[in-house]
Amino acid sequence: MSDYNKMLKEMGVSEEHVQKVTNQCEVIEFDNDTYHKSNSKIHGKGVFASKDIKSKSIIGLATIDNFIKTMLGRFVNHSNDKNARLKNRDLVLVAEKDILKDQEILVDYRDHTLHEKYL
Repeated sequence: MSDYNKMLKEMGVSEEHVQKVTNQCEVIEFDNDTYHKSNSKIHGKGVFASKDIKSKSIIGLATIDNFIKTMLGRFVNHSNDKNARLKNRDLVLVAEKDILKDQEILVDYRDHTLHEKYL
């Protein structure tokens, strides 16, 4: 079982529910010199570093008013081997490790859930 499926089971939600929540927001895509969207080996599309990103650097905005997602907020994939974390109520994505150019930017979705197990 993948870590993503394990996380869904721990939270008691289905993939269909996650997709419904994920796809309910408008997504804004714009040119950015820090990251880009491309095919992911993890799942569908993902977000990749366009240049080396140092640990603790702000990568970019993930949402605007929690109603509109940016490309970064919509397409960042889950991994228990994360290299970034959503901060400030999921508004901003920050590097937790150095991320090399062309490396996929990954978060652990558990870090930004309100599930009591992760608070």
